[in-house]
Amino acid sequence: ARVSLRMRRQRRREAVLLPLVCDAVAQPEAREALLEGLRRSDRKVLLPILLQLALDLRGEEAMRVCELAEASGLAAAERRRLYSLRPTVRSEAVKSLGVLRSEESLPRLLHMLENDRSRQVRLACAWAVGEVGGRGAVDGLLAVLEAPDPGVVRRIQEVLIEAAPDAADEIVAYARRTPSDSARRAAVELLGALRDPRASECLLELVEDDDPELRTKVIKAAAAIADPRFAGTFRGLLRDPAWSVRCQAATGLGNIGAVESIPDLSDALGDEAWWVRFNAASSLAELGAPGRAALAQATLDPEPLRSEVARYVLDRTGLEREAA
Repeated sequence: ARVSLRMRRQRRREAVLLPLVCDAVAQPEAREALLEGLRRSDRKVLLPILLQLALDLRGEEAMRVCELAEASGLAAAERRRLYSLRPTVRSEAVKSLGVLRSEESLPRLLHMLENDRSRQVRLACAWAVGEVGGRGAVDGLLAVLEAPDPGVVRRIQEVLIEAAPDAADEIVAYARRTPSDSARRAAVELLGALRDPRASECLLELVEDDDPELRTKVIKAAAAIADPRFAGTFRGLLRDPAWSVRCQAATGLGNIGAVESIPDLSDALGDEAWWVRFNAASSLAELGAPGRAALAQATLDPEPLRSEVARYVLDRTGLEREAA
């Protein structure tokens, strides 16, 4: 009965506060009247209202919701909950501050993203920092790409792709300066996902790295960007010692439509690695009639490695009759 009575009181109070909050968001001069009339018990009612408005609104009105949360002390109260011993409480507070896009909370959120002992909280922090946005958020997220938890790193990548699709320059700068091999690989993956041509110069530099895993990710990212400047590099990398690098280089030549690379791709049909042969054949199939003619010719090769993969790709793509 007490719970039911409390809920009815909260609903009545919510009905009173909601129009006042909407007025304060629409007309900043109405904010003072709302704040002066708030009771201590109103915080539990006001926070859900502000969170819902923050989700529904964009632009200047969304900023006013965040300002109202700060002015009413609700954002500060949520920041205090970040120090709770219970990870569920910390996680809830992180999500609330993310919805409110609280810039004042950014330093603490970044600290928790890197240091909180709960993985659940760290993942929530990555999302919340992305919601806050801005240059500080991007730089802070990039700095934590060195985190040892691959799940957190993957979440940071997802957040940056969604929240900062124009951050290629910042990611390039980070990839060049970070001393961490794993962080550089993560940054290169980001550049490939963004497919921003501004990353091309950086990728051309990193393709000479001694780490075959990094070279593979660099070529995969470059293949996704499909900058024609990569054609010569891709052709050279068809002879890289690492089969994974050769594999991505073959894909890249197809992505950029490098018809002049047909002889190189034809040679790669004899590679010892099946995936290199398959990707080379697939790229030939994408290079129009000349590429398909090269595949048809390869089906007549006495070397089984070459003829079998050429026939397989032609059958798979339904192009054998057209090539003939």
